[in-house]
Amino acid sequence: MNRFLYTVLLIVAVPFIAVWYVFQRLLKGNYKRGFWERLGVVNSSLELENRDVVWVHAASVGEVMASEPLITGLKQCLPTTSFVLTTNTDTGYSTAKDQIPALDAVYQTPLDLPMFVCMFLKRVKPSLLLIMETEIWPNMISITRKQGIPVCIANGRISDRAYQRYNRLNWFFSSVLQKVDLFIMQYQTDADKIVFMGANPDCVLVAGNIKYDRTHKLESEQESIQALNRLGWNDSRAIVVAGSTHAVEETYICEAFKIVMSVHPEMKLVLAPRHPDRIQDVCNTLKKHQMTYVLMTDLFKQSDKPVPVDVLVLNVMGQLLSFYSAGNIAFVGGSLQNIGGHNVLEPASLSKPVLFGPYTANFRDAVNRLITQRGGHCINTVQELADAIIELYENPEKACSMGNNAYSVVMENKGAVDRHIRHILQLLLLDINTISCEEVPH
Repeated sequence: MNRFLYTVLLIVAVPFIAVWYVFQRLLKGNYKRGFWERLGVVNSSLELENRDVVWVHAASVGEVMASEPLITGLKQCLPTTSFVLTTNTDTGYSTAKDQIPALDAVYQTPLDLPMFVCMFLKRVKPSLLLIMETEIWPNMISITRKQGIPVCIANGRISDRAYQRYNRLNWFFSSVLQKVDLFIMQYQTDADKIVFMGANPDCVLVAGNIKYDRTHKLESEQESIQALNRLGWNDSRAIVVAGSTHAVEETYICEAFKIVMSVHPEMKLVLAPRHPDRIQDVCNTLKKHQMTYVLMTDLFKQSDKPVPVDVLVLNVMGQLLSFYSAGNIAFVGGSLQNIGGHNVLEPASLSKPVLFGPYTANFRDAVNRLITQRGGHCINTVQELADAIIELYENPEKACSMGNNAYSVVMENKGAVDRHIRHILQLLLLDINTISCEEVPH
């Protein structure tokens, strides 16, 4: 009855969702992409016939990137299995296409209505649904399980905000959670929360955070080197990279960097907003603070002479890691606003000192470890951010030590992918000891 009411409410909301969807697509100029996929109609020419298929659902960029080492590892163990990924966002779609070569197909997620979910299942015929990081879609889970397809939550976590939201609707979500065959949670606190929400305790395991295991390949490293050379930024020690930033944070960063440049005018900033479609807002903020800038997409359209600017704006996807590597100090966004923080492990894995704000619930364990082992530093104000950048620039030994400490945090916490693979193969009634798995790359 609960799912029936949910479905009725969703049907009522469909016209409004459709209007919003079309409006968003018209704004972005790609109104056709993903439309039929949202209705469960996917490319029927995909060669999935007579093959086992694993359906991976990853909500957005963060979950997509977390899924990469798991998909890669499973593909090595199950080379004849096809892997299909669905995601809710355009950035997630682009990231999956560009950065997970083990995938056989990427689609927009079908709307969570029975007819659309059934259509998708009929065309893809998965033998397993793998949901990254606890995104609970009632019809997706219930219908998949009703068709005899096992459902697994991988790298599961429950943020404080989500925990409060789910608890308010515990009467509804508990029945959905009962249909999940296996929960592989990051930490014991996550496991305790999911059990309290209604999951069967016998189906809940703890395996650690896959994001420690992600292999950070720098495919675009040459592009970042060429970009910095074109700008005449020859001193990597003087480059700060602010990644995955949001609107309010960009104001903070500009104000802090004005202070930094008043002391060290040679300092330079690479600014990578979380959502590239906000570029105009980012440019307006830079102009307001009288900071000269160039967009990455415009950089190579200009003359070969160095471009004298303070800021390089990354308005393209897939190059942030390369610039983290090329720079000296990293600030990770989503943390000065109450968003929950983005992936602090990316710059840490590249031996960079990591700065972040106080709102880091999405990476609480990693942040605590970085602070405890002196690989990261939490800042709360514009002045604190400016002071931290100046101190690390003026004390290269400290910056190097922080970077090494950050890297140690990543290396000491690897292994979650291997544990996930063992549990997933057992769910599929496969014995990992009889399967020739190449070593999962860490």
